[in-house]
Amino acid sequence: FELVVGICQAILEQNSEAALTLESTNGFSPLAIVCDSAPDCYSAENEEQVEEWLEQDSQLITALHEENDIAMDMACKRCFTPLAVHVAALSRLMRLRKLQEKDPIDVCTSPVLEVLMEKSSLQDCEKALNTLYMCNTTDICAHWMKEEDRARNGEMSEGLEGWWVLDLMVAILFSAHQQLYPGQTITNFSPLHTLSAIRDCPLPLLLIAILAAPEDLSKPSKHGDLALHHVASWALQVG
Repeated sequence: FELVVGICQAILEQNSEAALTLESTNGFSPLAIVCDSAPDCYSAENEEQVEEWLEQDSQLITALHEENDIAMDMACKRCFTPLAVHVAALSRLMRLRKLQEKDPIDVCTSPVLEVLMEKSSLQDCEKALNTLYMCNTTDICAHWMKEEDRARNGEMSEGLEGWWVLDLMVAILFSAHQQLYPGQTITNFSPLHTLSAIRDCPLPLLLIAILAAPEDLSKPSKHGDLALHHVASWALQVG
């Protein structure tokens, strides 16, 4: 694999613009192709093998980004940026593991995800959140409806702890929070507050954030705003 990384670096040293070219099938840049890592993980025998392959992919992503950092914001034909491509790939991987009755993996420890979120913009995070919702709409709505039914019947919530969709959403939101408030020390990060600060985020994700931490509804941000203030302001930004 080190040879592959070396060859890519040699090509880009001669022509850094090659990192921005799109292939014909899906309109993916070389960086986006590597971010579509999950298909390589489908045949993995265990979680350790998945982690090993993702670690290799992260090395190649770093090399591709270092040679031309514009590649991180390049969108494919379907408007997916590299971070969104990887979120879609992880979603496919998790659905397949569920169908195969294999244990879920901790997607938030993906070395590829770590590299991408470190280098992605706020707009990249927003696209990744929308992709997370689009790829997991049925699962997200099922969780919400199940919790609603339990509340309607006066039953205790089962909670959402350990659900990979929530964990991945929170990881992306933490990166988005850093972009929204650059240079500020993060002392009171709230997924609900950050999500509500992103105009027109998918509403089911907002509902999931409320389910995960209902107490955040009444907690003001460091600026004194409630999540409701952010959501109410969406209407003022129309047009």
